[in-house]
Amino acid sequence: MKESLPQVKTFLLTGVSFTIIFIACIGIPIVLASPFAPMSPQGPDFSSSPVPKLILDIGAAAFALMLPIPIVPIVFSCIVGVPMLKAIGVPILESMAFLGVWLKTMWQGNAVLLALVLGATIAFDMGGPENKAAFFFGSVMDPGNRLVPRFVQSPWLEPTPSPSR
Repeated sequence: MKESLPQVKTFLLTGVSFTIIFIACIGIPIVLASPFAPMSPQGPDFSSSPVPKLILDIGAAAFALMLPIPIVPIVFSCIVGVPMLKAIGVPILESMAFLGVWLKTMWQGNAVLLALVLGATIAFDMGGPENKAAFFFGSVMDPGNRLVPRFVQSPWLEPTPSPSR
């Protein structure tokens, strides 16, 4: 449970980032309408100001329409995410565990063969979970063995342009 909290936090903060745009676009008309309406003891009086009243009504209508927006992503994330986590997450977890054990046993042997296997894994799964497991395994290899980390990190290296003369 404790391990999944950072992931849940990331998902919620991503949703909040997208929702902030809606809230700002809805709140701005409401805030802009108030200073242009005459003030009464109860607050702004929009009865004699049709343009600020229209701006306020647009903001209020948008706010009423916005209320289901945060609910829909949460519901559909659960509908899609839970089955994917249970159906796809388990095989990925098992394959990553197998890969880790296999690479640790291979580490004792041929470093060039290990580097080729890690490079093939990285190329096969560009950016996916197997790629990350291979990259981090190769990056934290024995500090005395510089060959394997160089092979693993080579896909991210860019050629340095020679200086123009």
